[in-house]
Parts: sequence; C-alpha cells; structure tokens
Amino acid sequence: AISCLNYSNPWATETGINASAMITDTVLHHVVTIVNDTAIIMYLDGILTGYSLLSGSNYLYSISSDTAFIGASVYTSDPKWKGTIEELNIYEGTMDAATVSSRAAAFMNASDARLSTLTVNAGTLTPAFDALITHYAIEVPSGTTTVNVTAVPFVTGAKVTGDGAINISAGPLTDTIKVTSFNNLITKVYTIDIKVQENCFTPLYSDNRTNYIPDPNLNSLNGIGGWGQKRIVYGFEAYCGISAVKLVDANGSGCTAALDLSNFAWKSNTVYRVRAMVKTVGGSIGILARGSRNTDGQDFGFAYDTKGEWKLLDTTFLTGTAARTGFFSFNTCDFGSNCTATYIDNYELYELSNDATLTGIKVNNVSIEGFSSSVKSYVVQLPAGTTQVPVVTATAKNVYAKVNIKPAADLNDSTTIVVTAEDNTTKLTYVVKFTVQYIPSDNSLLSDIKVNGTTVSGFNSNIFNYDVVLPAGTTDIPTVVATPADSKANANITNVTSLPGTTTIVVTAENGTSVSTYTINFTVKSSVMPNILTDNVIVYPFTTNGDVTILINGNPGLIKLYDLTGNLVLKQQGIQKQSLSIPKAGMYILTVECDNTARIFKVVRTL
Repeated sequence: AISCLNYSNPWATETGINASAMITDTVLHHVVTIVNDTAIIMYLDGILTGYSLLSGSNYLYSISSDTAFIGASVYTSDPKWKGTIEELNIYEGTMDAATVSSRAAAFMNASDARLSTLTVNAGTLTPAFDALITHYAIEVPSGTTTVNVTAVPFVTGAKVTGDGAINISAGPLTDTIKVTSFNNLITKVYTIDIKVQENCFTPLYSDNRTNYIPDPNLNSLNGIGGWGQKRIVYGFEAYCGISAVKLVDANGSGCTAALDLSNFAWKSNTVYRVRAMVKTVGGSIGILARGSRNTDGQDFGFAYDTKGEWKLLDTTFLTGTAARTGFFSFNTCDFGSNCTATYIDNYELYELSNDATLTGIKVNNVSIEGFSSSVKSYVVQLPAGTTQVPVVTATAKNVYAKVNIKPAADLNDSTTIVVTAEDNTTKLTYVVKFTVQYIPSDNSLLSDIKVNGTTVSGFNSNIFNYDVVLPAGTTDIPTVVATPADSKANANITNVTSLPGTTTIVVTAENGTSVSTYTINFTVKSSVMPNILTDNVIVYPFTTNGDVTILINGNPGLIKLYDLTGNLVLKQQGIQKQSLSIPKAGMYILTVECDNTARIFKVVRTL
C-alpha cells in the first residue's frame, strides 16, 4: 500500500493491494512490488496478484527520502512482520511481467530446498508425501533391520543428506533428511519416525457393536469434529501405531481447542463407555458429554490430568431420562482445563447393553425343557432317590453380562440366578425350584392278619395261605383284620359267608399294579372226640381242605397215609407236632405210631 502526505490518519487514504488470504505456509517466496506514475503493482512468485491505480496524494513524486523500514510499517501500532528475508533489491525503472517471471523462477529454483519425492521400501509413509509436510512416520515389521529411504530434491543440484539405507537394528529411531538449496542459502529438514509394528490396540469388544469413533487409531479426523488448535501428529508423538490427535493451548488459558464427536444423539437411561489413551502436558483436559443429562440433571464430565504420562482413560456413565442430542468432547475449556497440550489415541465410545436375559438354564448339564428368557421361575423334577442339590449352569444372551448363581442349600430350597447386564445397572433374577420324582411303592404284602383280634398263628408276609380252626360250636363269621406292610397299599377283604369256608384278602400296592392274595381257611373244631386209642396222639381236623395237624405225646414213630384202596400215599418219620398235607380230595386212612403202638384215624379232604 502507498499513503502520502496524511500524517495523522494515513491508512484512511491509502492505495493498496489486498490479497485474498494470508500466506502462512513457511515457504520461501519471491515478492515484487512496482510503483510507477499511475499504479501500484504486486507479483508473488512471478505471478501478478493485483494492482491499484494511484489517486489523491498517493503518487510517486510525494514519497520522501526520509526513512525506509523493512518488515515494519510507519503506521501507528501496526504489528511487525514475522519471517526471514533472503535477498532485498531496489531497482529504478519498471520491470515487465516477463522479467519478473524469469527472475522469480531463477531465484526460487536456486533457493528451493524442497523434496519432490520421498519413499521407503518398508511400511507406509504417513501422511502421504507432500513437499510442504516435513514430518512423517512409518511402521515396519518386527525383525526389520534396514529401511531404504529415497529422497529426491525438487531442484536438480540441491543437496540431500540422511537418505539411503537406514540401520534400525538397535531399535526405532528418527531419520533426519536435510535438503540444501542449490545456492546454499536455504536448508529444509524432513524427518521420518521409524517404528516397529506393535499390537498395542485391541478393540474392547468383538461382538461387532458400533464404536462411535469412526477411526479409533486417529489416523485422520474424518467423522470427528471439534475446533481450534487440533491436529494429527505422527510417529513417536503417538501412543502407539502411526498417529494420534494433539490439542494445543500454548498458554494453558483455556478454550483454544476441542476434539468433538458432534451431533451425537444420546439415548436416555443408557450406559456408555469411553476408553482412550490420553497424555496431558502442563495440567488437565476437560471431558464433557454434552446433552447426556444424568440422573441429577447435569451433563457428565470431569477434568483429567495424566501429569505428562500416557494413561488409560476408561469410564462409564449413565444418561438421564432427558438425554438429548449433543456431543462428546475433549476440550481445553471445561472443568478448569489448564493443560498446554493433550494427546489422544486408541479412542473408543460404545453403548453398553442392558440385556440381562438368559438363553438357557441347565440342571446337571441337561437343559430345562420349555425355557423362555421371559419366564423367571422354573420347577425341575429330579430322578427318584436324588438327595444332592443338582449343579445349575446358565448362559447369558449377552456375552458381557455377568451371571451369578447361588445354589440351593438343600432340595427344599431354590437355586437363584442373578444376571447383571453389561451396563452394570440392569438386573434380572431367575429361580429354579426342585422336586424329586416319586415312584409309587410296589409292596403288596401284609404285615399282619388278625382273626377275632389275634394274629394268625405262624403268620409270615410271604405265606399266602392259612388254616384256622375255630372253637367247636362256632357259628359267627370271624372278624378278619389285615394290615398292609405299606400304609399306602389297599387291603380288600372278602369274608367267608358260612363255616367252614375261606376268607380272601386281596392286597393292591400303591402303584396299582402289584397284587398279592392271602386266603384263610376256616374250619370248626368237631364236638366229637377224636378217633384215637389214647390221648397220646391227637389228629385234627378230620375234615380239611388241605392239611391236618398231628400231635404226639410220646416217642414218635412212622406216619403213613393210605387211600381207600389200600395204596400207601405218604410215609414219613413223625415228630411231636407237625402238619401233614393231604395230596388231593378224598377219604384216607392215617396211621400214627407212638411208643411202638399204631393209632388209626380217618381223614377227609374236601377240596
């Protein structure tokens, strides 16, 4: 700009050329300004950037010979220009456009210390090469000992050092490449952080859930918002891998930078988990979940200070009923943030499941039939004879839910299963009760038979036929009482209708299928004296449906049984008391020896 003869307010009457944007690329440029009788003209790197016609007092003849300032203005309070000047020339006369262009090309080429290409034979150069970007990083496979770096200058004749075979056998390092311009006036330094690949990041979850941070490795800022002094840094500035995000607040004064997950619709009453590697320098960084509206109506957030070390940030928070769309932010504004820099890497944000249901319950490794996740109580029948509490296992639908099983104390107790969802807030309780299978008894035996209140002589549960002799003259039907060995069995008595006769007892076991039948044969003792020679031998009854009883008071001899044709039917050594079974219906002659004397009896079997 040119302003003449206005000493109090020169900027008000200046004639100037205003560029469309500030130049902040830190690159050497060739600048030509021409002032002639009619205009002010400006060229940048040989290209016309603009001109303005002179007017008012702003003419070449009005310029004094007092003082010339380089890099400063005579305007009151104007800032100093920041930069370096390699060469300054003042010419009399006007250069045409062709002359300006050719001189710019010559100057720029001779002073150009840029690279045109930068390549490596291992790993991937990150970020992609750009002559204006001076810092890069690569990751090479474990075991790599040499990396070949090829650096080609933009201008032939510029000198390059630091490229070629780089030995990394001693470990990761930073390779420094220096480019010196052809005229030796300019030196530009490029660096490559050479790192060995490491498995330093594994996603929290393997169930394909959404990580709301699109690129957890922060290789770029795509999908992540924010503002201010935030940038991607590479190489050894990252926690691991190639890159990380850096927020800068040079003075620690706050509100200069933020890394935001913007326009995020928080779900109400939902637990979220955020995990990241963080390093703060010079103080704390503010962390804020704007719009989360937790249970006390406040947005979740806090200050985090790692004191210059990489530390794992891993925390959860519950949104409130009034949660709304907002953002999740690392920033230098909130919660008294006073750091000068913050680095963020391995960044994850997840919604935690509130699913506390089960997919199945097993009892002694057998699945409960008819299981439904919505049914919370079950009754399981165990095999008959079970005395020990069974082992209960359960499987949660969500693999990150926790299952806590409290076994029953005994078979009359219940096993309780408490499932806590991944969000550590939602809980469901399932209850398993037990019964033992009951098998009805098959015992159809009797433990006692009483006739007229007295147990039948010789009773045994496994003997099913009895003979009872009633006193002479008995006419009343005897009272029979049968007691089952199992109280759940049923004894059905069919009494004799007349004497002599048989009472039948049918015993049905609890299971309804096992049956035993007992019979009692009643006879009445004859009022006629027994047919005996002396009282030394007594036989009764003479009429029977099976057995007769023989009592011998003396020295027993042989007992013989004949049919009416004289055939010997039975012969055995006698004892003092015994029961003799008549083989079949008919009349028989019985001889009993006692004290070497035979006694003769007539007996009849009716059945």
